[in-house]
Amino acid sequence: MNNHSIIEAKHNITVRNQVISDKTPFVIYMVSQTMGRYVETENDIEFLVGLEALNEAIDKYDVQKGAFESFAGVVIKNRVLDTLRQSSKHQKTMTFQEDFEVTAVEDQLDLKIELNEFRALLKQYRLDFDSMAVKSPAHRDTRVRALKCAGRLSKMTAIVAAIQSTLKLPIAMLVKQKLETRRFLYAHQRYILFASLAFIYHFSQITSWIDEVIGGERDEIL
Repeated sequence: MNNHSIIEAKHNITVRNQVISDKTPFVIYMVSQTMGRYVETENDIEFLVGLEALNEAIDKYDVQKGAFESFAGVVIKNRVLDTLRQSSKHQKTMTFQEDFEVTAVEDQLDLKIELNEFRALLKQYRLDFDSMAVKSPAHRDTRVRALKCAGRLSKMTAIVAAIQSTLKLPIAMLVKQKLETRRFLYAHQRYILFASLAFIYHFSQITSWIDEVIGGERDEIL
């Protein structure tokens, strides 16, 4: 089943049902990987969450997002993790690296290539995934706010030029543009820079993850 069949499934219920049927083993696999155990189709609510996520992925997919299974895998993992977080008595605060790496389908070749390229770019800016484990905002609302800031500044030509020439976040310029408060920018400058590089250099897999984190509010960051 090719990606164009997925596009057809958006408007054809018969094709959609066939896609869901054909992709059910993939859903089981993705949910099992996320849960760390095999899920049963009859007894595990997470399997139903996975099916709903597959249906959502069909609605949101377009061919520019790459292979459908790579995209759907991200959506499925996100939805299952959301369910686990909501049902947990002690909600876990996740870092950028943890949140991305458990969401991303790292066994997909295109994603592995992109991650390697991104890591190489980060070195030029004296950043890496390990440092983000320390610098990532503790609360989800703060992370979302920072990610939105990164998306917005990536569309500002002068700001992008300053980042590329100085290899750091031009806080004074951002404050002058009233993009964020000085205090917020100072507190989360490395995290914002980290995320903004994904937008500036068009790392599509990573920015797709960012869209998922902020709830698909693409219009708000562009």
